[in-house]
Amino acid sequence: MHLSLLEGGDVRLEALGEVILQESFLIWDPKHLLRKARERRLFLFDLHLLFAKEVKDSTRPKYLFKQKLLVCTFSLLIT
Repeated sequence: MHLSLLEGGDVRLEALGEVILQESFLIWDPKHLLRKARERRLFLFDLHLLFAKEVKDSTRPKYLFKQKLLVCTFSLLIT
């Protein structure tokens, strides 16, 4: 899994448990909506959602920690 390539942040990955889902997605800055989308990697755990940025390295890609959210602080509508 890509989680082993995650660097930075104050997150102890062992304390988060198993990864339920990981996926890439695009985000847009509202100020630059028409210009450029940025790709982020999402890691979903039981209680947390981690966001990371992919950095291309000469040997292999790595992911830089960007943000962590508690799952209980937001709701999703799945249709």
